[in-house]
Amino acid sequence: MTSGIIPMRGLLRGFYSNRGLSLCLIAVLTGLLVLSGTAYSGIGETGEHVGTSRGDTLAENFIGAGETVDIRGVLLGDLIAAARSIEIDDSIEGNIYAAARSIYLKGNTGGDALMFCQDMEILGNVGSDMRGACEDFVLEGHVGRDLMMGARTVTITRDASVENDVFIGAEVLRMNGRIGRKLLAGVERLEISGVVEGDVEVWAETVEIRGDGRIMGDLVYHAEKPYPDEANWADAVEGEIIFKAFTPEEMEEASEWPGLIWTLLAALITAVVMIALFKGHLKTTLENFIEKPLPTIGIGALGLIVTPIVSVLLMVLVIALPLGLMLLALYVSFLYLGWVLFAVIGGTWLWAVLRKGDTNVWLGGLLGVFVLWLIALIPFLGALVCIFATIAGMGMLMTGVYGVFRPNKMIAAGLETAE
Repeated sequence: MTSGIIPMRGLLRGFYSNRGLSLCLIAVLTGLLVLSGTAYSGIGETGEHVGTSRGDTLAENFIGAGETVDIRGVLLGDLIAAARSIEIDDSIEGNIYAAARSIYLKGNTGGDALMFCQDMEILGNVGSDMRGACEDFVLEGHVGRDLMMGARTVTITRDASVENDVFIGAEVLRMNGRIGRKLLAGVERLEISGVVEGDVEVWAETVEIRGDGRIMGDLVYHAEKPYPDEANWADAVEGEIIFKAFTPEEMEEASEWPGLIWTLLAALITAVVMIALFKGHLKTTLENFIEKPLPTIGIGALGLIVTPIVSVLLMVLVIALPLGLMLLALYVSFLYLGWVLFAVIGGTWLWAVLRKGDTNVWLGGLLGVFVLWLIALIPFLGALVCIFATIAGMGMLMTGVYGVFRPNKMIAAGLETAE
C-alpha cells in the first residue's frame, strides 16, 4: 500500500463522500439543542425566528434553535445554533458551533468555528480554526489559523486568506486567494490561481495552475501517471515538483477508512455537545443505570420496537401524518443519541474504575466513544455490542427525558412561576 494514501486522500475525500452522515449529525445536534433547555450556561431561545437585535451586547453564551437564527448584535460568549438558516451579521468573541441548511457569516468571530450545513458562505473573519462539512463552501474573508473543510465544491476567492494550513476534501477546489502555509487536498479537480506560501500535496485527477497562481514551496501530486501539463508548472512552482504514483487498487483498499474515521469524529462531536449541555444530568444517569439496569434496558427495548410501529400507524391516519413523520425523525435521532449516550456513560464508569473513583465525564465520556467505536469494528461481536449499547442508551435517554418533562414536575414548575 502506498504510504499516506489512507491518512490523506482517503480521509480528506471521506469528509465529502460521507456528507450524508454530516446531515444526520445536523439532525442530532438539532435534537440536542431542542432538549437542552437551561442545561448549558447561557441564554437559550427556541422558536420560528430567534437571535439578537442590532446594537445589543450579550455577555453570555447564546443557544438558539428554530427556523432562523439571526445574530445582529455583539455576542461575548459562544454561539450554539441549529436552524434552517443561520446568519451572523455582528461579532462573536467566542466560538461558533452551528448546524443548518445555510450559514452566512458576515461578521467576525474571535474563536473557533465548527459548522455543518448545505451552503456555507464566509464573508467575515474567523479568528482561530475553522472546520466543517457542507455541499458548497465559499470563503471570502480570513481564517486566522487552520481551515479543514469537506464539501462538493470549495472556493477560496481572490480576496480571501488562510493564515496557516488548509485541509480540503471535495470534488472541486478553486484556490484563488492566499494560504499562509501548506495545502493538503484530496479532490477530483484542483485549480490554483492564487498564492500558496508553503508546500502543496494533492491527490487529484486534474491539477491546473492558472494566471498568477504560485506555489512558494514544493508541489507533490499523487496520480496514476504524470500530468501532461507538469512541464508548464516550472515558472509557477518555486520548489520541487514531485510525482508519486498510486493505483486504483490501492485507493479501493483504503476507501473504507474515511467513513470509519468520519463516524468516529461525528460521534466525538456529538459527545462533546452532549456533555457540554447535560454534564450534571449524565452523572445522575450513570447512578440510576447502575442501581436499576434491567428496567432501563427494558424501556429502551420497548421504545426500539414500539416507536416505529406507532409512527407508521400515525402516518396511515392522514390527519396525523406530520406527527408520525416527526416521531419517526425523533426515533432515528434517539437511536444515534442512545449509542453515544451509552458510550459516554460507559466511558465515565470505566474512567472511574481505572482512576479509583474519579468521575470525570469529559475524559471518561470521550474515552468511552473511542472504545465503543473500536469494539464496533470487530465482526459480529461489534454488532451485538452496538445493538445492546443502542437499546440501553435509548432507555437512559427516554428515562431522562421523562424525568425532565414528567407531568408532576411541569405542574410544580408552573405553580412556582405563578407564585
